[in-house]
Amino acid sequence: MVILLNDTLILEKQSMGKYSYNPSHFSLSLYISNFINEYYLQKIDNNRIKLIIPDLPIDIRSDSQILTHVISNLLDNALKYSAENSTVKLIVEPFATEIKISIIDQGIGIPEDEQVHLFESFFRASNVLGIAGTGLGLTIVKQFVELLNGTITYSSTLNKGSEFSITLPIKH
Repeated sequence: MVILLNDTLILEKQSMGKYSYNPSHFSLSLYISNFINEYYLQKIDNNRIKLIIPDLPIDIRSDSQILTHVISNLLDNALKYSAENSTVKLIVEPFATEIKISIIDQGIGIPEDEQVHLFESFFRASNVLGIAGTGLGLTIVKQFVELLNGTITYSSTLNKGSEFSITLPIKH
């Protein structure tokens, strides 16, 4: 219930244009490494996250709090919908003017005919029965990614897994 209320409040703030955007310069490499170590190493049961990130420093100007919400939601989904003992990949690819962050799982996937509804509020795929969720997470993620002046794409195959990728400008 608390998660549903929090997600609803976030959507309401976004729709009213009251969600504050606070960009700053930071090292994306260090940020993601610390984020995984501090947040996910405590949460993971039998699933593993494989972080694939270049050794070189990647500096970005963005809002780290919004980015935290985006990445944590996508990782939570990947872990939640994957079988035990499976590996979820988080891949960071720097390009000249943008960064691509991909989260790839080997989970239950999303039925192809339902994928058109992925970013609609309260949508939950027909194959997630018995798995907790509000149906608001991807709606919020998409709006946050757009607030960061980025894009989100996905591909999914039923019973094989999903990949969600966000592309963000290095300087926004």
